[in-house]
Amino acid sequence: RVVLYITDGLGYFRLGHLIEHDPEVADLVHQLTDGRGAIPLTSTAPSTTVAALNTLWTGATPAQHGVMGTVLFLPELAMMCNVLHFKPQMGNLPSGILESWGIDPTHFTGVPTLAQRLAQNGVPTHLCALYSLIGSGLSRMLHTGVEHITENLGFDDMWGQFRHVLHQTRGQKAYVSMYNHNIDQLSHFYHAISPQTSAEIKHQLRRLHQIVTDLEIADGRTLFLCVADHGHQDAPNAIRFNAPENFAFYDTFRMFFGGDVRFSYVYLRDGQRENAMRLSKQLFGDNIALIPSETALDAGLFGIGDHHPEVKHRIGDLIAIPRPTYRHADIPRPEDKVFSFHAGLSAWEMLVPLLWKVI
Repeated sequence: RVVLYITDGLGYFRLGHLIEHDPEVADLVHQLTDGRGAIPLTSTAPSTTVAALNTLWTGATPAQHGVMGTVLFLPELAMMCNVLHFKPQMGNLPSGILESWGIDPTHFTGVPTLAQRLAQNGVPTHLCALYSLIGSGLSRMLHTGVEHITENLGFDDMWGQFRHVLHQTRGQKAYVSMYNHNIDQLSHFYHAISPQTSAEIKHQLRRLHQIVTDLEIADGRTLFLCVADHGHQDAPNAIRFNAPENFAFYDTFRMFFGGDVRFSYVYLRDGQRENAMRLSKQLFGDNIALIPSETALDAGLFGIGDHHPEVKHRIGDLIAIPRPTYRHADIPRPEDKVFSFHAGLSAWEMLVPLLWKVI
């Protein structure tokens, strides 16, 4: 049996910072890894949930599965769409509406999921996740082929349901996955390093330790793994492309930027690339790296393998990557009040911890 616990938003450096300052956390990590400690892994580029979770559930790189960020231009609809909520980026439309417009989330990536591959070999897959996430466009994309889904209401219910699934599958050949987004949510609104995130990290480690030492769960044949999809980077400095002083650069756009605020895709009007590159260096040279999209794709920034056929449309003409503490913004939105972000290439975002133990 393989058990994968995915804790959204826990960076390797964030965990390391807490280990240095909290002896209990250090001891819990020691116990959960048989003394090895956390192993650093590299997230996907971009280091954001929709890209990283698709990689965890398919084994394919973003270049292969085509989910290159949260907001992407979909040429089949001729509009910018939010992949996380599976709806247009603009307008007050219901989540999941893209499916009713003919975009099937179960075929969006074009690559088989881990659950489908395991089912072909007679291995059942179990998923534990928050009830409000099950059935969403992203969930249907990730979890196609999952045989057993156990919903939870959050809070301590998630731990009870997780323990129940692990007790029921004890001694069986199975794959069990649990997803918890609490650290990500707290990091966004309380900073990457905060009392709130510290308390949640410690709480999760305590509960995981209780589970891996439970004699009704351990069978000597289970590989337990804990990993994150990405880390977090505080980015208080907003760069507004549509500010009056930046209008010359904004005027090169065909539409507003896609991707994420720490790793954005710029879609240009015809013949404007050289002009956009020149203006970017002039206006944002100290704060933003601007890269031709095909250069980044060919260089392997999004991973190796055959490219998804829609990639070239989804990532636009240029990739705008802000330096740490900076983020892109457009018109004021509620998320402008968020403190910590991800998707960028800083070490705090890109490095995630792997904890593992045979139980």
